Amino acid sequence: MNLKAEVVKLKKGNPSMSFSQIGTKLGITKDQARGLYVRAPNIRPPVMNNTAEIRISGNVMVVGDVHGPYTDWKLVSLVREIAESYNIKQIAIVGDMFSFSSLSKWPTVVREPTVAEELKAARAILKFWGTQFDQFYMCMGNLDLRLMGKVQGELGPDNLVDLFRPANMSPERIRVTMLDRMWLKSPKWLLAHQIMYSKSKLNVGQTLSQKYECSVLTHHQHHQAVGISLNGKYMIADNGCLCDATKTPYKALVTNGFPEWCTGFSMFHSGVYHPYWHTKKFGWMGGWKN
Repeated sequence: MNLKAEVVKLKKGNPSMSFSQIGTKLGITKDQARGLYVRAPNIRPPVMNNTAEIRISGNVMVVGDVHGPYTDWKLVSLVREIAESYNIKQIAIVGDMFSFSSLSKWPTVVREPTVAEELKAARAILKFWGTQFDQFYMCMGNLDLRLMGKVQGELGPDNLVDLFRPANMSPERIRVTMLDRMWLKSPKWLLAHQIMYSKSKLNVGQTLSQKYECSVLTHHQHHQAVGISLNGKYMIADNGCLCDATKTPYKALVTNGFPEWCTGFSMFHSGVYHPYWHTKKFGWMGGWKN
């Protein structure tokens, strides 16, 4: 019996089958089964397309966690309004343009938007912003990946963009990466939609700042805060979100100990970071109204 072939056959036929189970079936140890599978020929490696780092120069608006169609359109409009005021022609979307709630593994008690409805909402947002911004940059958030996961990686980030790009918007205007991060060149900032989460604001940013030795802006957590790295060299920011918690079933209907979501976005202008906060009223950091 060709053990390598048998291990591969069993694992491919039933991916959820553990190496312990395979070993028991074939009369070998769990580690032997795993070793044979790893060394076996003709195992197709994962294909990772569009993994180039996006590096942004110049003035730019930075948003994330848009979560169409649960989006707060007041903020969508405000992003464009402020960009017009400062003549900013670039926008970076730091993950989770979508929710793809209908593809979630978690059960729901309400009718969630279909994939087609979410794509339509994202298309409307890009069309609205497209009257101001010449260039869009986009990285992946954990919820953006739901659709790709559903089709087992057969859909790449470029394909995803093609599904919601407005008909009158050329492909060159949207740069997208499979990565969960982008970079600002000068001053150097990491813009990340990392999988890490903390209930405490700035904790994740502190960790990433220590690792990458630069200023860090995070999404995913829906926090908003600004601070200084532990070594005093870098800025750390949690950049909020553009989604409306009152429209989002898993947030609006559930009582838990997680922090309330903070809505907002930011602008980088002439090398200076300007967060836009949502407290009692909206306003720029250093000049917002309490």
